[in-house]
Amino acid sequence: MAVLFLLLPVQCLVLPLNTAIIDWFSTLCFPLCWVWLAHVRWAPRFPYLLAMLGILLASAVASVASRDPMVSIPVLAKEVYLYVFLLTIAGVLERLDARALRRLLVVWYVVVCAHGALILVQFVDPPLLAAMNSGLAGVGSLDPFRPSGLMENSNAAALFQVSAFVPLFTLRLPRPRSLLLGSLLLATTLATGSLGATLAFACGLGAVLVGLLVLARGSRPVLGFVLTAMVGAALLALLLLALSQSYPHLQERINYVLSGRSSYSAASRFGIWSRGTQVLLSELSPWGIGPDLFKVIDGHELHNDLLSFVVERGLLAALALLLFGGMAFVRAAQVAYRFGAHGAFFALVFPAAMVGMLMEAQTHEIFHQRAVWLILALQEAIWRRSAGMRAPVRRSAPSTDRPGLAPAIGRV
Repeated sequence: MAVLFLLLPVQCLVLPLNTAIIDWFSTLCFPLCWVWLAHVRWAPRFPYLLAMLGILLASAVASVASRDPMVSIPVLAKEVYLYVFLLTIAGVLERLDARALRRLLVVWYVVVCAHGALILVQFVDPPLLAAMNSGLAGVGSLDPFRPSGLMENSNAAALFQVSAFVPLFTLRLPRPRSLLLGSLLLATTLATGSLGATLAFACGLGAVLVGLLVLARGSRPVLGFVLTAMVGAALLALLLLALSQSYPHLQERINYVLSGRSSYSAASRFGIWSRGTQVLLSELSPWGIGPDLFKVIDGHELHNDLLSFVVERGLLAALALLLFGGMAFVRAAQVAYRFGAHGAFFALVFPAAMVGMLMEAQTHEIFHQRAVWLILALQEAIWRRSAGMRAPVRRSAPSTDRPGLAPAIGRV
């Protein structure tokens, strides 16, 4: 499982069927996981099954009816694989003991930090990015304009970086350490220049604040969170100022990556959505034009998951996608309430992640991103592991927002 986590960011190689190296390793890893799960007598569970069946059924019909089934059918196979990915990872994380789970979360975060360090180096040294792209010629590619680490696309890299806030908060480290490590994560996300990931982070931050206002029994957690966010913003501002003062040639790079692309990015999105709407109105097929075919027609993805489902798979698939998202958000709210009732506010990271992914899905297609499915798997595992938690404590009981104080929480 640790090796699986290590391979997550390696998505720059060109492999058959638009797969990544982690997918091929999974074919070896997952059977071993299933044998172990059978050995520990894990009872299989199938989260989001109704929504997933709706997506797969509508996608199967759309694939068969599409102009080019050979392009569409591999998309259907990938989504079956992603659901197996969710079930397997969730099962393993549910059944691991607390120490092993914590080690895997540490591996997840460390891998993201190492990948983020490469992104920062590519940001500071653009010739390195060009040299890496040149070295990968024929076997893979990186984003030619913005830092993307080991991924083909900088937006996918940004989503991978910001996803690590989930394991970071689930580890429940002391606040100063979490602040420093979270600021580092945010810096690596900003270095990719992904406006969608930045907006997703901001919305997730707002979701945490709303959750604290709902669940906290006093103003202290809310004030602590606001103060922490302000200190983190100050640290990032100081880092940016230090870089611009120490390396004057970086000023143009900073302006381009962080703000200079906003008007162009917005214009290109509106243009793609307009062309997608035209295809939708011209075809008027209940099953769409077929999964992944808009990219063949237009040369670009639709950069919006819901619009992509409507255009390529039809209205039923889009409704199933909405059901999937709604079920995921309900589960996140259940996890947050179950732990928040005990004063363990770290679980607010799950509804924050759902809100962030909802915003990200408005400007990018993230349904196939493995980081998304990994978050869903961890969320499901945390929910299952907390099934034996007792009723909420009374107001007079002390907070248990520290690891290991309550047996039920300590298991997570």
